[in-house]
Amino acid sequence: LLVGFLVGYLASFLGLGGGFIYTPFFHTFFHLTAVQAVAVSLAQMPLSALSGLYVYFKNKKIHYKEGFLLLSTSIPSAQWVAYKFGRFEETDLGRSLVYGIPFSEFLYLIVFTVFLGIMGIYNLFSAIRKKNRTYEISNMENGLPNSNRFSVSSKHILILLLTGIFFGMFSSLFGIGGGFLAVPLFVYYFR
Repeated sequence: LLVGFLVGYLASFLGLGGGFIYTPFFHTFFHLTAVQAVAVSLAQMPLSALSGLYVYFKNKKIHYKEGFLLLSTSIPSAQWVAYKFGRFEETDLGRSLVYGIPFSEFLYLIVFTVFLGIMGIYNLFSAIRKKNRTYEISNMENGLPNSNRFSVSSKHILILLLTGIFFGMFSSLFGIGGGFLAVPLFVYYFR
């Protein structure tokens, strides 16, 4: 219950689904396999996301075009990776032991840790750069651009579609959801 409360708070505050907490939590404390931990994490995401979505909908903060572009590629890639990752765990290579744990678990833990570390470092440096740019812009007479305006060029559409593929892949591989990638993309790239 405490983990659920923490995840609910972070999910609504940061736009994250909570999988970056749920997946390691279920893997470590309930000794689920990586695939099982990812599956449990993904199972709670739709309701968690809908509860946050409702509030943002009421406050008119949603850019629908961008969301649907991401969904159009993230859903098929999530299905494909979930199928492949679930099958890899059952192969001889996936079951072979490395440091006393199955190779599929070992590989998952290494990739999960490296991925979250890279995203955390990227977010830190991007936030510092954005803060410096915002300070410079706010001192100019024009002020900040209108954050409710978002032009969808062909370059933006391509970036959203390609990013959706990565959202789907990492979502179904790690059980972390697309918010971990989407929030930095929209804040730092699309401003």
